[in-house]
Amino acid sequence: MAVHIYPIEDWIEHQTDGSATTCNCPCNPSILYINPSTQLPFTQPLIIHKVLDGREIKNTDPFLGMHEVDD
Repeated sequence: MAVHIYPIEDWIEHQTDGSATTCNCPCNPSILYINPSTQLPFTQPLIIHKVLDGREIKNTDPFLGMHEVDD
């Protein structure tokens, strides 16, 4: 199991049906096992997909415009 965070309305349909070891998304997502704020492990890996359409997130909320799915 993993938690996927991915952009909505991107150029591609992000692959969100895999675990951290089987995620085969063409955006080459980042996979976090440790919470950088607390240095404690997440209960499930966090898979953060990259935006491919060139947009930039200018808000201080890093997850604005993103969608989360728990597989």
